[in-house]
Amino acid sequence: MQLRRAALFFGGDTAARMLAFFAVIVGARVLGPHEFGRFTLVFAVVSICLLVADFGLTPLIMRRLSDEFASRREIVWSASSVNLGLATITYGLVLTGFGILQHEDAVLVGLYGLVLFLHALGTSVDALLLATDRAARVGANRLVGNVVLVATAAAALASNPAAESLVAAFVVGAAVKVALGVVAARSTIGKPTFAVDVARTLVRAAVPFALAALTSFLYFRADIVLLAALKDDESVGQYGAAYRFLDGLLLVPVALAYTFFPAWTGRTKESRHTFLLVKILVVLGTLGAFVTIIAGPYFCRAILGSDYWAAGRALQILAIGLPVLFVDVVAVWFAFSHGREWAVIKIGAVALVVNLASNLLLIPRYDLNGAAVATLLSEVANFLGYAVLFRHLAKNRIREILGLALRVGIATTAAAGTVFVIGLGSLPIVVDVAAGIAMLLAVLALSGLFTPSDFRQLSGGRGGSKRALA
Repeated sequence: MQLRRAALFFGGDTAARMLAFFAVIVGARVLGPHEFGRFTLVFAVVSICLLVADFGLTPLIMRRLSDEFASRREIVWSASSVNLGLATITYGLVLTGFGILQHEDAVLVGLYGLVLFLHALGTSVDALLLATDRAARVGANRLVGNVVLVATAAAALASNPAAESLVAAFVVGAAVKVALGVVAARSTIGKPTFAVDVARTLVRAAVPFALAALTSFLYFRADIVLLAALKDDESVGQYGAAYRFLDGLLLVPVALAYTFFPAWTGRTKESRHTFLLVKILVVLGTLGAFVTIIAGPYFCRAILGSDYWAAGRALQILAIGLPVLFVDVVAVWFAFSHGREWAVIKIGAVALVVNLASNLLLIPRYDLNGAAVATLLSEVANFLGYAVLFRHLAKNRIREILGLALRVGIATTAAAGTVFVIGLGSLPIVVDVAAGIAMLLAVLALSGLFTPSDFRQLSGGRGGSKRALA
């Protein structure tokens, strides 16, 4: 059942993200690195503002909505009202800041900043749908919204090839997704209402979630802001283009986290299925890293155009950390489900300090490649933090963990050797990548990393525990 829900949400959300990726890639090709750098900077700043305006309420109300059936209407509308107030304040501050420090992009940030108000309601509605086993509907809504996004972006960029056109398309797509979400949840949320006591309780409880979300996310976007401050729009555009590939790959752990979060919060916590999920994430992350490291520069030249020659190397560096990053993403939500918000704050704060220090040290000399290395270092710091936090779950699985690392290491080495040997014959890169993937999967399969009972356990079928996923 868990796998079916994950598959439905994953299918819709994957298609939606592919459409958004397509819109951004088209925008990058049309705009060029400099103009696309303007879009990337504003996108990063508004993403940070979205976290501030959300105030950690999304994971909190998802956890509350999974358990509290009677007060769902009050929770959704009260949380949305708080988010709306914070969105208004944040919008005013960021618009003022750009007007003073980066006035040439003030209109651009003012336009894209409208998504702050849309997300004020949209995040609460999505949390409700996810908490009530309607993840497939969320995926479908996102798919339809991003179809509108692509159509709007194509028309707008054809009419006016500027960053403002791409930003406007994202705002329109967000509006469609929020509207569809409200329609899907209308029978549950009813008419707008505001309960002061509920809002006060949510805000107090959300403080650690807000700090945790900010610290755990900032190191994903701080590099872009620092790159803009220390270099120029050209570097930001190159780095932002490389990062879009990484964002697309992150769909896998994000979809799993959103799907399984309600189960983690509502049932007895066990480590059995969680370790199986970690194995899957490590394998998928390794596969994504392998392909991206081998073919990253080719992807950038073929998809983005020759102007993005510098993005390929940054993408290769970022891809090295994918196995760790896949686990990091799910670890944050797993910690939330176990009430470990303050631990998430501490881990995120350490990773952020590592990121900021590394960026300040590396960007002046190594430009966007330095930013990529800084991100990689902060991902490792984040991973080590969660390894310490959940060491009690791993203490009885040391042999299995070492076995996982050994099997993946051997498979990756065999795959890399295969690519090297085939590459001596100057065959097309597609052949190299396909042969490497085949070797990696074959070695993993022969190593016995997964068994049929593993997947029965994860889906709750015969042979596995029907208790908690976690």
